[in-house]
Amino acid sequence: MENRTGISEFLPLDDFLAYRKPGGDIKIASPDSKKWQIFGCPLHLSAEDLKSRFDSNSIDDFLRLEARHAVGNYVICALSRGVLRVIASPGYSGGYLYCEDGALSVGSMLSPVLGCMPTAPRMDAFGACLFLSHAPKSNFNQLPLRSMFSDVSRLPPGSYLEVRASGKAQFRNYLCDPDRLEPPLTFYRAMNETMVSVAGFYERNPGMKAALMFSGGVDSLAIYLGLREVLGAENIALYTMEHSASNGPERAFPAAEALKANLEFVSNDVFADGTIFEKIRENMTMDLPAYGAPHVALMNRDMSDTILFHGQNFDALANIHMEVLQETHEVGYLTAAGKRIAYTETRDARQKSAFLKNLQLTDSYLEDDRFQALSLDFYLEQRPGLIADPEPGRRGVLRGFLSSQYPNLLSRSKYPMDQVSSLNREIAIFDEYIGQAASGDIRMSVDMMRYLTYTQLANKRIAGFEIGPNTRPMFLAMSGPLTSYYLGRPRNLAEASQPKREIYAYARQLAGIPYRKLIVAKKKSKHRSSVTSEDRVNMMLHASYDTLDLQNSAVIDAVDNSAAKKYLRKLYDSTTKACAPGSDDFNSVGGSMFQRQLALKFINLEKIIRAAQTYRDTHYT
Repeated sequence: MENRTGISEFLPLDDFLAYRKPGGDIKIASPDSKKWQIFGCPLHLSAEDLKSRFDSNSIDDFLRLEARHAVGNYVICALSRGVLRVIASPGYSGGYLYCEDGALSVGSMLSPVLGCMPTAPRMDAFGACLFLSHAPKSNFNQLPLRSMFSDVSRLPPGSYLEVRASGKAQFRNYLCDPDRLEPPLTFYRAMNETMVSVAGFYERNPGMKAALMFSGGVDSLAIYLGLREVLGAENIALYTMEHSASNGPERAFPAAEALKANLEFVSNDVFADGTIFEKIRENMTMDLPAYGAPHVALMNRDMSDTILFHGQNFDALANIHMEVLQETHEVGYLTAAGKRIAYTETRDARQKSAFLKNLQLTDSYLEDDRFQALSLDFYLEQRPGLIADPEPGRRGVLRGFLSSQYPNLLSRSKYPMDQVSSLNREIAIFDEYIGQAASGDIRMSVDMMRYLTYTQLANKRIAGFEIGPNTRPMFLAMSGPLTSYYLGRPRNLAEASQPKREIYAYARQLAGIPYRKLIVAKKKSKHRSSVTSEDRVNMMLHASYDTLDLQNSAVIDAVDNSAAKKYLRKLYDSTTKACAPGSDDFNSVGGSMFQRQLALKFINLEKIIRAAQTYRDTHYT
């Protein structure tokens, strides 16, 4: 095989970094001196064909083609006549951008971007407080465009960045272009186009291998069935592990058996030897990895030259946070079939509640500000613990997504900044980023907000890091055919009653039997790990606790806002004290699970800031 199994034109995504000192020239920090480079791995075209398409089209036409057809996790970096153009694919795992006062720093990893800024990084008061107050409960309560660092923006998937020698910059999303190409007519066609691209990649790169995280859920099942059509079952390695209470070996093995597919269980017991944690801690100096993600257990085995496909993120695209009940699957809520399933009062109540919640995500609700105001008290009762947004309507809907993940409902914040005004600032940045046409369309606004929060952040945490040489996870849901099909697509009462119905129908068509019959277990699964998910958190914290030091905290020192500094100092102090290990045993770590996860967030930020300073000292200066 040639260098990197025949794909020597692709550079590791981690290496993507471009910068400019004030008054200087733009430089690409890469071992390759080419002015046009691909970082990461496109699947739909070879690097040569992608460059040919770039050279033979206007930038707007090229972006329309990317929005419609791109498949893969990559970013294009083109430097010509002092103009830098960065194009992030729809499946890009996300990066960061600093562009102030003639200086530029843009790349896939956080600490190198911070390290190439002309001054030491400072914390954004609201971004940091939001992240550290809510992230342990939900890792997606982060701002989609502002990071937790001042003047450092996120570089989301589907972004186009243009920086000129004069310092003038253009930064926008190209997935919701009003002149975008026509999307696939059906979900089946969108999936088929995506899988054809995957097949073409493996034909061009026969040394590469295909693997899939198979949870037993319908999303990973749909990905498997699509891959099976174009690659053959014998060419796909299937892995499952203890994903969640609903998906994992209990469903994965019956489905695999019914499909005559070979499935391997990967136990969490591999974490007991500690070597994986060493790799995770190294990743924590670069960015915010998902140390609890199931696939991390694969780091201890030979996974070289493999694309590990994930079914995750269909939720963000297909149902935009609509509730999908595991007991009903492809059966619609409150339909005749649904009523037969609702044979207990509890099940009946669950269907009614899910349907009423899902109505909030339909076009009828989103387009009617008055109805939103009238129904606010009702939805507030559905989610105790939240508070009503003061202004139901478009901005209330978007503020709700950023704060609580529910329209017009806000979390009860304890941090000292005003939540509404801080979220309004983010919405203003969001509106400029998606453009006037998209911001004037409530459906597209909601879809893009969900895409930039849940989808981008999940992809960043999971697919931003290699798990072996030339190996990283990839989310096929974030492909051009599928994103162009879903973004801005009408959602009506049928979606509220039967979320993801097209995915269930696709799986049923390719499998030959309904999903609910595929997952029927003949006997209870014996696949269990002695290392639990709580153990993993305890092990990580026990091994990294000495990073926490309030008196010498790089995180607290980087906060300029006095109120935020006081709040975060108190939070840091209480968390550190609560989580102090009592002995050499990892089970001796104290505090609640929330506090332990919060401590790991503080540790992660400490490592990033210190690594940024090291990077500045050794590279930038």
